Amino acid sequence: MSRIFSFLLFFVGLCAGVGLGWWLRDGQVPAVQVSATEGQASEGVFLREPRLTGSAVTDRAGSGEESQNTDFETGLSQIRDLVARQDFGQAMAQLFTVAETASTFEQRSRLEVMLADVSDQYARVLAEQGQPQLLDRHYEEITLRLPELPEYYMKLAELRIRMGNRDAALAPLAQIQNHPALGEKARKLLAEAEASGRQQDELLADIPLDTYGGQYIISARIDGQFPVSLMIDTGAAVTIIDPGVLRRLGYDLGREKAWFSTANGAVAAPVVELGHLAVGGAGIDDVWVGALAIKAGGGIDGLLGMNFLRRYQFRIDQDQQRLHLEYQR
Repeated sequence: MSRIFSFLLFFVGLCAGVGLGWWLRDGQVPAVQVSATEGQASEGVFLREPRLTGSAVTDRAGSGEESQNTDFETGLSQIRDLVARQDFGQAMAQLFTVAETASTFEQRSRLEVMLADVSDQYARVLAEQGQPQLLDRHYEEITLRLPELPEYYMKLAELRIRMGNRDAALAPLAQIQNHPALGEKARKLLAEAEASGRQQDELLADIPLDTYGGQYIISARIDGQFPVSLMIDTGAAVTIIDPGVLRRLGYDLGREKAWFSTANGAVAAPVVELGHLAVGGAGIDDVWVGALAIKAGGGIDGLLGMNFLRRYQFRIDQDQQRLHLEYQR
């Protein structure tokens, strides 16, 4: 009996020891796992790139805007320096570069004001040099580089019309014919240009010429009735009429102006559109002329320029003192 009892006590003690051991083992595991997890999480935080929030983001954005403003102001300063040196080609190139970086309404507005000023000064210089072709190229480049500025399409078209090249004026006018501010004027000029292209006057042979001071003088008529004496000047891009003559005919000289080259340099003078200008049997409607007193003497009222003559194939017969005109074929 004593042996059996001893064996039972031993067996009970063994089971109790095993159970206690398993209980203690289960209670220690969570502490180890929590410690490991915390260590990994802590390490991950320090390896992650810091994120910018709040004032840090504002500081970085402000720094970028400040840099952009500095570049813009530097660009404007360079343009002013180039204009002061009369280097208008480089000034315009720099202006186009600055225009690509202008991002705010204020910057774009300031740039448009500067463009208008530079363009006006350049037009004056080109007029003084007698180079309307370069002015044409200047306006055309603005329309290509800054197509959002409609006024330069109109400047280009009006220049070409004054030069007697109405066909070339059609393209820029077509671009702005639906513009809210310039569309009505553009459509009117388009209609006039197209009508002018359909005009068919009598074929001309020749027109007698007078001479004064070694220059050829031709008789002309304004609006079919008012006679004027004009000096033929193939170096003048635009026909010139004395302001007094135009006032007597009722033309308003207080509206548009353009630059003209004179013996005293470039001057800004009114430009008006005559209803009709004729020499001999040749007549053209809607001819732009400059209102300038040329002070040539001899009763001369102005100059007959290329915006009239280029409409024809013309030749001056110096021996017979006659102007031969034929229509362009």
